[in-house]
Amino acid sequence: MTDDVRKLLGGYATGTLTTEESELLFQAALADQELFNTLADEQSLGEMLEDRRLRGELLAALGEEVARPPHQALGWIFSGAVAVSSLIIFWIGLHPQHHGTRGKVFQPPPPSARPAPVQIPPMEPPPPLPPQAVTAPPLPLPSLRPIEMQRRNEKGAGGR
Repeated sequence: MTDDVRKLLGGYATGTLTTEESELLFQAALADQELFNTLADEQSLGEMLEDRRLRGELLAALGEEVARPPHQALGWIFSGAVAVSSLIIFWIGLHPQHHGTRGKVFQPPPPSARPAPVQIPPMEPPPPLPPQAVTAPPLPLPSLRPIEMQRRNEKGAGGR
């Protein structure tokens, strides 16, 4: 089967061949038994896929199968992550980073190597603010007993 015939066969499967290309493909199929059988298989598959009910059943069956691999892939990913983290922990246990400090006790540096403490001068208090003149009149204070005052005023005015 030549590459041109394979391209024509792909076009036949997708239904994109012109009438001339279809005739050329059928002529080649008459000369090649393998091509003829493949063409017959494609024809029956095309007829099956044209039936909407059967195509829906096939898509549903394929959808169930496609949904399974991600769950399986998550298992493999989790297993791989556990294996890699185990290897990293094992490697760190065998090869500590600080070989020279093993068994030594921390000793502070001698006083001569310590930096001198920084002296911070005391801060001066800020200058006092200049007095500001009060331009608003004082607010009147609310009366503590407005009802008693009102009664006094009424008695005083009525008694005269």
